[in-house]
Amino acid sequence: MVPDEFFFDTVRGLLDGDGSIFHYVHEPNRADYPGYRYRRLCVRFYSASHDHLTWLRFRLGATLGIRGALLKQPRDPKHDLFALQYAKHASTALLTRLYQDPESPRLLRKWLIWEDFRSQPVTTRPYRSRKPLVN
Repeated sequence: MVPDEFFFDTVRGLLDGDGSIFHYVHEPNRADYPGYRYRRLCVRFYSASHDHLTWLRFRLGATLGIRGALLKQPRDPKHDLFALQYAKHASTALLTRLYQDPESPRLLRKWLIWEDFRSQPVTTRPYRSRKPLVN
């Protein structure tokens, strides 16, 4: 059990040690929608313990109101590896909270990925109806 006052420091440590932050530009279908691109942000926590990631997902959901997906990673069949993954809006809420104190310890290379994402204008993907399926 992690006391509430140390919870986000613990989460930042988990991210620095056994987590990752991805930031990239996605181009889903160049042929049908040329120039249609949007930025992706993803935060993942890795663990061999399903219970640990279930606890982390519950606590982050309760404190920040975010939802994450718990995935089993295809690795060595003898050993399970799980990932707790957050998409763009949940990752934004999480990283904003983890890095709100500029004096807090952090792994520089992961923080720089967040800063790169934050420094660019946030554009959301416009809703477009899909082309009707032709049978």
